[in-house]
Amino acid sequence: MTQLSQSSGIPKSNHCYCSKRRINKSKPNNSQPISKHVMALITFLALLPLVYFIPDLVGQFLPDIKWLNVTVAVGFIVPIISYIVIPTARLVLIRELNSRGNTRHSTTP
Repeated sequence: MTQLSQSSGIPKSNHCYCSKRRINKSKPNNSQPISKHVMALITFLALLPLVYFIPDLVGQFLPDIKWLNVTVAVGFIVPIISYIVIPTARLVLIRELNSRGNTRHSTTP
């Protein structure tokens, strides 16, 4: 049997105590899981143009050292995917899933 927190009623296993602060790790009730396969497809489609264009673009400004070109190109690609593409795709998908979920449950006369 899980023990509940006295202040929030959330199971204690969903709390993280970091620097004397309690952080709730439980997910919001309205969020629906996004398929790993969908996220993999989005990542693949986003990586294609980045991997195609960025190394050539970066290579114009660097000496002809392949490992340096690859390192700098990956240094641009990873943050673009991690901080722009994936969060944006997740936001769009969650909004779409929530709007579809809300329209399913709406009653029409």
